[in-house]
Amino acid sequence: MRVTHLELQKKSRRLVVTFAEQDTAHFSFEFLRVYSPSADVKSQSNPVLHKQNISISAIEAVGHYALRIQFDDGHGTGLYSWDYLAYLARHQHHLWQNYLDRVKKSQGSRSERIPLRVTYIKKFQKKT
Repeated sequence: MRVTHLELQKKSRRLVVTFAEQDTAHFSFEFLRVYSPSADVKSQSNPVLHKQNISISAIEAVGHYALRIQFDDGHGTGLYSWDYLAYLARHQHHLWQNYLDRVKKSQGSRSERIPLRVTYIKKFQKKT
């Protein structure tokens, strides 16, 4: 399957992909991030967590066969070939449910981590 049109919907955090066969797939940014074809994601036994509010910062065409997607968490490895995007489109419901089950089993969260800032306060004693 060849991709003929892409529409990046930043507000709804979706990438709409139209294939030559006129099939259209709507992918959430989170779905694309957790199913990244990169070696580091595929080799993980635990699910990718805390990506519910991920954004795409850039998309680059790689030849006439793939996309490189840069996410705002710095992840940008792995090529989303047309065939891989078609696979994701065909199996999206099953893959998403599998991901949700894995998150639950790991007792993890899709939500962002709460950033913590630790401040140390040194107490001074008054010398007499």
